[in-house]
Amino acid sequence: QMATSALGIALVSSLLTIVGIRNFTDPNHGLSETELKPNFFEQTMAKFGLFETEQQTYERRINSRKSMIAYWEKRVELQRKQWDTHLQSAFDRNLLEIDKAVNEYTKILQEDPQDKISTEMLNSALDEKMEFLREFSEL
Repeated sequence: QMATSALGIALVSSLLTIVGIRNFTDPNHGLSETELKPNFFEQTMAKFGLFETEQQTYERRINSRKSMIAYWEKRVELQRKQWDTHLQSAFDRNLLEIDKAVNEYTKILQEDPQDKISTEMLNSALDEKMEFLREFSEL
């Protein structure tokens, strides 16, 4: 019984350690940026430039995604020369639809930056565009 108890305690402490490490390395995992409100200390540190605000974090992530999209666009342009006209037109149509969604949600968020649904939809559209470009860069 003691061995079983010791094993149980070790298992529980290991699981708690794993959860703690995951939350420490990425505390925003699964949360949109607008759901997290800075406390007084974080606001004070942000005023002095010692802490990144949630808006700055969100903008950094969006800019990172946009730079990755630019990378995949360059790769697609290199491959595009090898495609037939039918594949090129299909690619252009689909990319246009994705770009419309990105532009629509970007415009909505400029008017209302706290719109959680539009934030998630923009994130989804950017992820979809990145994946779409990545797949076509491999053709």
